[in-house]
Amino acid sequence: SATTTLVYGDCQCWMWSDPHLETCNGKTADFNPMPEHVHSLAEGGGISLQSYHCPVVQSTCQPDYYPCGASAAVAFAGTFVDKAGASHTIVFIGEKVLVDGAEVALGVHYDWEPKVVAVGDGCTLERKLNRVVDPKSKASDAGKMTGEYETSFSCEGGAKVTTWYYEEEHMPTGFLMNALVEVGGMDTPGLKGLCHSVKGEDAKPPKDDLFENDDITDLIPDDLCKGPPTTTMPPPTTTMRPTTTESVTTTTTTKPKVCFLAEKVGQNCAAVCKAK
Repeated sequence: SATTTLVYGDCQCWMWSDPHLETCNGKTADFNPMPEHVHSLAEGGGISLQSYHCPVVQSTCQPDYYPCGASAAVAFAGTFVDKAGASHTIVFIGEKVLVDGAEVALGVHYDWEPKVVAVGDGCTLERKLNRVVDPKSKASDAGKMTGEYETSFSCEGGAKVTTWYYEEEHMPTGFLMNALVEVGGMDTPGLKGLCHSVKGEDAKPPKDDLFENDDITDLIPDDLCKGPPTTTMPPPTTTMRPTTTESVTTTTTTKPKVCFLAEKVGQNCAAVCKAK
């Protein structure tokens, strides 16, 4: 995979696929967060961001593609501080985005438009064309930047998180999410979480679970990783119409014997039966 080049000490941290991590120092590593669903992606530098993971579908897992036991992020939750010192909660789950507990209408794939929403004093929520798709952009890493659009949240002078959503049949949710975290150079040394390292304290689940926040709890159902409910056909009743097969079978068993004989020798069955 491509290695991110750090500019002027800034941190660019990636989480993508099932999942892979690229820390602030540009090193890549695989990370399996299960059996814990929640992990701290970035803590410090004006941002607190956590990821929510679900295991891949075990019935379709393969050794070299979404391997058994692997997982992927399906949601991100974070807190940001604006210029006035006010704290704002942001949640990305699938195509939905909530700011301070309220969903912001941004549309869904195949039915969305670029949109910029001002939040608090100097914070911005934006959905725009995926830079890989945008002909004006030089971005080329389609493995990390997936889907039609990208959605970001940032506060002036602070960190920024950008997410990508795409459908994935190997996930129980039917989708997964990738994320890019960008933190200014002055804030990078104090950054903790998976963006700092995939080992030790950085890899442990956070003590303060943002997904247990009162504004978020209703959005993340306990059975999120179990996938959508399975629909089943209702049992047949006596009022159901007979199937085509049943109708044909009934007609065939009542056909006069002479008709079978006529068909066998190539005669016109209708004419023979009518004559009888």
